[in-house]
Amino acid sequence: MTRIVVLFPLIAAVLTAADVNAPHFQQSGFTDAANGWTVWSSRPEIAPRTWIETTVSVGEPGSLAVSGNGNLGAFGGWQRTVSGIEPGAWYQLTASYRHTGITSPNWQIQPRLDWHKVNGNRAGEVDYAYKGAQEGEWTRITLTTQAPAAANNVSLQLFLAHAPQGTVWWDNVSFEKIPSPGPRNVTVASVNLPPKDLSPPNKVCASSWKPSSVPFPPMRISSFCLRESRW
Repeated sequence: MTRIVVLFPLIAAVLTAADVNAPHFQQSGFTDAANGWTVWSSRPEIAPRTWIETTVSVGEPGSLAVSGNGNLGAFGGWQRTVSGIEPGAWYQLTASYRHTGITSPNWQIQPRLDWHKVNGNRAGEVDYAYKGAQEGEWTRITLTTQAPAAANNVSLQLFLAHAPQGTVWWDNVSFEKIPSPGPRNVTVASVNLPPKDLSPPNKVCASSWKPSSVPFPPMRISSFCLRESRW
C-alpha cells in the first residue's frame, strides 16, 4: 500500500510537467514593450505602420494596431514565435480583431501561422485563419490545423495587406495544442464516360476546332469542343 501512495505524486508530477512544456500562449492586454511581439515586413518600403494602441481593446487594456498608412503596397504587421512544436500534432489559433477603412477584410486582414524547421527554413505551407464570428464591433477568428512534418516552431502572424486607408486592431490572442479531431469521412464519386464520336459537336465548334498531333484523352477532347461550342 505504501508503494502505491508514493507513485501517485510521481505520476501527477510527470503529467504536470508535460502540460507545462506543451506550447501554449495567451495574451489580452498590450503595453509599450509589446511583450515579445515584433514587427515584420518583407521590405521597408511596403512596411505598414504599427503601434501599441492603448485606447482600443476587447479584454485587458491595449491592442496591437496595424495601418496601411496610405500605402497601397503595404503588407505585414505583428508576429510572435512559439517554439516546442510537435510535428503532426494539432494546434488552434484564436484572436479578435476590429477594423476600420478596410473594404475586403476576408483577404486584407490576414491572421496566419508560418511554420519553420529547426534550421529556420519554412516547414509546409502557411495556414490562414478563415473562420470568424462577429462579437459586437470585434470579430473572433479560429484556426485549427495540423503542424507540418519537421516543424519545430511557428510564427503567429497578425497582418494587414494592401489596405491604404485601413487600420486593424488585434487583441485576445491564444495558441495551444489540442487533441486530434480524428479522421473525417468523405464520399468520393467519379464518372467514366468516353464519347463515342470525337468529331466537332456542331458547326460553331467545327470552325475553330483543329486536329492536333498531340494525343489527348477522349474526355479532354470532348470538353474542349463543348467549351468552344458556347461561342
